[in-house]
Amino acid sequence: MDETEGKSLDDVAGDVIQCSKCPRLSSYIRQVGETKVKRFVNDEYWSKPVPGFGDNEAELVIVGLAPAAHGGNRTGRMFTGDSSGQWLMKALYETGYANISVSISKHDGLFLKEIAHRYFDIHPCTGISFSSLI
Repeated sequence: MDETEGKSLDDVAGDVIQCSKCPRLSSYIRQVGETKVKRFVNDEYWSKPVPGFGDNEAELVIVGLAPAAHGGNRTGRMFTGDSSGQWLMKALYETGYANISVSISKHDGLFLKEIAHRYFDIHPCTGISFSSLI
């Protein structure tokens, strides 16, 4: 049986936030939140797995690949607070899928229509050395 079967997306999001199935990724996101980069040195980092967000009835899903070091790992919302998020939200806004063209923080009022962002359980298997991505 699938671990998420019968659960609401809110329940799954809670499970995602608590997940530690990939010790290497868990360690990496905590380390990034402790060492920080100069431009975000005064920011408090989320430093936990990032749950999906968007329209729960979406027919279109955008898949992100962890770790989103200084974007989602910092803000707690994927595609938020980094250049990939700014590019993506501008495109989603221009096509009518987002109500605003920026993605700065979890509290910026962004709402996605008919679209959802989700991370899928693919990152533990990629073999990527996350330290080589910084």
